[in-house]
Amino acid sequence: MVAAKKVYMENHFQSVVLGIADTLPLIKKCTKLKGKGANKLESLANKFGIEASQVHDAVHDVRILEKISKKLNIVYDNIVESTLTWGEAIKKKNLSVKIKSLEMLKNCTSIGIRQKMILSDITYDMILEAYKEGGIKGLSILLGNDENRRIAVTKNSKCLQKISNYLKTKLGY
Repeated sequence: MVAAKKVYMENHFQSVVLGIADTLPLIKKCTKLKGKGANKLESLANKFGIEASQVHDAVHDVRILEKISKKLNIVYDNIVESTLTWGEAIKKKNLSVKIKSLEMLKNCTSIGIRQKMILSDITYDMILEAYKEGGIKGLSILLGNDENRRIAVTKNSKCLQKISNYLKTKLGY
């Protein structure tokens, strides 16, 4: 996706590629391994005794991934089920880029809460401004009900308090 965009081939790529299969969620589900790098291609190859000396060479990576998939009993249908359309893949990529903009809140919010913030177009600056203007009540207004009176992000008082405590420390209040 990124490479196609960099060389101005995004439209052409979109016209010939029906979808993008992301095998990482499948692999994570099968291995149940957690932690940074636990499900990396090289780590899994070593775990399963698969030769991985040429890791990061595209052709070899595909062959290694195929062997790992066989070891984990991941079949064609599983891969098809996890395929994203081009639009879904772009949206997912944009979400992961935007989620990094809220990285400073990772110790006081869950990834789910930060994703809801992104999906509600709430930025860190908006959170800071709401807190500066109204404290925890300002956060509650910003993160609470949307214009349709549905919960936009959260009304959970413990979550709001954690964010408030973080901001209080950050701002020196």
